[in-house]
Order: sequence, then C-alpha cells, then structure tokens
Amino acid sequence: MFEVRDLRQVDLGDIRLNDRLETILEAFTNNSDSSIPQACKSAAATKAVYRFFSNDNVEVKELRAGFRKAVVFRIKNCPKGATILYLSDGTNLVFSSHKKLQGIGVLRNQKAKGLNLHTTLVSTEEEVVLGVVEQHCWGRKPEDYGQRALRSKKPIEEKESYRWIESFRASQSSLPSNKKGIFLADRGADIYEIFLEPRKENMHLLIRALHDRKLVDSHERMFEELEHSPCAGIMEVTINRSGERKERVARLEIRYKNVTIEPPKNKNFFPQINITIISAKEIFDGVNGQNLVNWRLLTTLPISSLEDAIYAVKTYAKRWLIERFHYVLKEGCKVEELQLEKAERIERAVTVYTVIACRLMYITYLARAAPDLPCTAAFDDDEWRALHCYVHKTPIEPPNPPSLREALLMLAKIGGFLSRKRDGEPGVKVVWRGMRVLEGAVEMYRILKGKDVGNA
Repeated sequence: MFEVRDLRQVDLGDIRLNDRLETILEAFTNNSDSSIPQACKSAAATKAVYRFFSNDNVEVKELRAGFRKAVVFRIKNCPKGATILYLSDGTNLVFSSHKKLQGIGVLRNQKAKGLNLHTTLVSTEEEVVLGVVEQHCWGRKPEDYGQRALRSKKPIEEKESYRWIESFRASQSSLPSNKKGIFLADRGADIYEIFLEPRKENMHLLIRALHDRKLVDSHERMFEELEHSPCAGIMEVTINRSGERKERVARLEIRYKNVTIEPPKNKNFFPQINITIISAKEIFDGVNGQNLVNWRLLTTLPISSLEDAIYAVKTYAKRWLIERFHYVLKEGCKVEELQLEKAERIERAVTVYTVIACRLMYITYLARAAPDLPCTAAFDDDEWRALHCYVHKTPIEPPNPPSLREALLMLAKIGGFLSRKRDGEPGVKVVWRGMRVLEGAVEMYRILKGKDVGNA
C-alpha cells in the first residue's frame, strides 16, 4: 500500500521534524491543488509548514533518501521475475512572475526564470507507479546561458547531461537480482557515456536516439541504415494524449538491426558499442499528417525477432507516465504557484509534493491494473468507509470494503467524473479533485465516530 505510514523511514534528526513532515503529507495529500494556507486550514498550521520549508536542518537529501527506501521496499515486494520500469526525464519549473524568489536560474532564455527538475519515476509493466528513486533540482546560472560550445569541451561529470548517468546508476542500485529492469528515456539521454556504464545482466537501456551515429562496417549512418532495412512487420500502439494531442492508435512499420556504433569524433578513445537499433515509423493514414510517430530507439534488450522489437516499442510507449507525473506535479500539486522566497525552500516543497503526486498516480493506475483488489490496497479504513457513506448518503457502513475500482469510481464521481461509456477510465485529475472532497468527509466521519481529528 502507498501511504504516509510507510514513509516513516525519513529521519531528519529530530522527532519533531519527522512528525511535522507526516502532518504535512497528510494535509497535502487530500488538498494537492490547494495553496499551503488552504491545505493547512489554520494560521498556526500554515506557519508551521512555512517554518518547516525554511528550516536549514531539513535536508533534501535526507527527505529523498527516506522516500527512496519506501520505493525500494515496494520494488522488492513485486513478484519474482517482474519487470520494473525506470522512466527518467527533466522538466522546467517556471517562476518568472515570482519576483522575490531568490536562487533560481535561467531556463530557455534569459527572461524565463525558474528551476530545472530531473526525476526518475518507477513503475511496474502494468503502469502502477511505485515512486521516485532519484531526483535533482537546480537553477542554471545566467552566465552559463549560451555557452553550449564551451560546455561540449567539459568532462561529462561537469555537464547537466551527467544527470542521466546518475539516474541510471540510482535505478540500477535499486533493482533486486530477481527482477528485470528497463531504464527508459527520451532523446536527452542519448549520450555515448551512458551506454558504457557497467550494467547488471538484469538491467537494460531503452533510449530514443538523438544522434545519427556512424556505424562500423557501413558507409551509411545509423538512421539511413535503419531506413534501408526491410520492414519486419506492422504493429499498433496507443499514443496517449499529451497537452493538445489527443489519444489515438497509431500503425507503425517496424525495422530493427543489431549494429556496432563508433564513438563520437571528440571521444574516439572510447570503445565501440554493440547495440540494437529499432525504427517505429507511423504509416500516414491520409488524415493525420502532423506529429506522426517516428521513433528510433537504442536498446540493450535482446532483439532477435519482430515480437522482441514490438515488445521494446510498446515498452517505450509507457514513457508517457513520466510526462503525466510532471503534469500532476504542476497542475495537480501547483508547485509552480508556491510562494516561498528561496529556491532551497521550493526544492524542499517539491520533494514533498513528489510523494503526493506519486500517490495520486498509484491510486489511479492500480485501479486499472488490478480493479478487483480490495480498496484497502490504496485507502485506509476511515477513508473508504467515509467515502461510501458520503457517496451513498447513508450512515450505514458496508460490512466489507468495496473493490478498488468501485472505490476509485466513487472518488472520481465526487471529483466530477461523469462515468459515461465514452468517458473511459477515471484520470488522475478527477482523483485529486475527489481527494479534496473526501478529506472533509473523512473528518466529519471521525467526528461522528468520536475519533481524534487533531487540532490546529
């Protein structure tokens, strides 16, 4: 179960800080899209939260280390032989309008101010989110803006791209020997050094190619070699919605080839790499001519058949989960609207909200992967009992907990989900809206049952 209680492995060196963290997590979980004062509901509680985020004794590395322990525990509890996906990506947290915020950096241009956030999210193959194993947050110095030519001459350890290697290492160190791991990343991770990283036999890379690299024993570069390879077959894949892009089913031509690539010219002292390249190119249907899928993937997965290549492409398509995580963090947790005055305070808050975002995604997608589980897999006793009484307008509690899907549908409906046939499964947005309503129902349930509801 993904809940606040299993995050008690965080040790901030002071029991009062540990208790305050738990209180903050409980308040924010059910009010993820509310401001800090709205979530706290009192001046005293609000002041305590601001003190927590301002406290230099609250170290982000200790917060992350404790949260990571809970994630590693969930990974270990997955069935033997399960495949664990590590989805790594970066995003910008924009604070250009927050004029008093100190310590932030520049983003895509000198006028855009904010922080860079790189996160490695963990999920099962069924897309059940288990948490985050690695996260970096930093501000890019204004003097470094526009210095790409100089950065290319620096060692990898001094570049921002080193975050990919650190993320891969953190992922691999969390993987038990009886599980299979796949590190998934977009084109930003296509750096030669990551393919040279020592890998366990049960750990693999699946990265979208950015660079059209030279091949050994071929006069063509990698992309041309793929294009001229015979089509191995056709597959269909669901392209999930993102921003204004609607969800659709795409038909893809699949090509693959096992190749040896040469190191970059400025790194010719590096060894050559044996790897498989896969092309998944969408067939133009005469209607949708924009944003056609054209994925070129580099993978260490053993690919010797069309079925193997299709598995790799379908697995890469699950990378959308990390994009959804960023959406939940920004829109569901409103981290870009935080009114804290220093970057290090923002980073502490983002670390806490990361746990909230993961729990929201866990509840949403676990109900799709295992709908018949009892709802106690995601809700505590007070939550599911209060949810039932609130939705059905009755003081009579059911003798047994409903299924997870039934509970999630109830939660989604109070969050605005209409549950029509064409609406499909509830999304994470109606879940976080429902959690806000549920909090009030739980508090009233506890009052009526004579339970302690805490104080301001």
